[in-house]
Amino acid sequence: MCYANLRDRLRSKGTRSAKRHFAKVRGREKRFMKDINHCLSKRLVHEAGTNGAIIFEDLKGIHKGRHRHDQNWLFANWAYRQLEQFTKYKAEEASVAVEYVPAQYTSKICSACGSVGARHGSIFHCPACNSTLHADTNAARNILQRYRLIRGLSVNQPIVLPQGIEQAPSRRGAVDPGLGLSR
Repeated sequence: MCYANLRDRLRSKGTRSAKRHFAKVRGREKRFMKDINHCLSKRLVHEAGTNGAIIFEDLKGIHKGRHRHDQNWLFANWAYRQLEQFTKYKAEEASVAVEYVPAQYTSKICSACGSVGARHGSIFHCPACNSTLHADTNAARNILQRYRLIRGLSVNQPIVLPQGIEQAPSRRGAVDPGLGLSR
């Protein structure tokens, strides 16, 4: 069931019974998201294991940014803060660290070569090294690299280069994944 469409229909109706139904739907949606966030946080902590780490992007101020109209609704109704809070308290109980890294350019930088690429829906393509990845996988790798950079841990480089590339591409004009600044 899509709660957004039902909310819009009830809101536009404006009758007293529609308002009562709207309150019920709002409560049902809230409980549904709370259950989803509890299950996700439990799985994240379980996957991290004892003495592991969970790394989030630091999304403070995401509501203050300017977004497209359809994204404003998404960010206003996104329960990411609740997911972070649930994950934090469960991680503390399981001795799992929760860390934050800066969010700048995590979805725009190629995780293989560090150049700025293009995201088209769920596909990320880097014109510099010609690699194509799922956009979320690319962003997750960048978050991990940033975490390792901040912590002073070595960053693993890819063992196998993408097909058609014989040596590592030039880093000229690449963006530093740790600071989000051009080199």
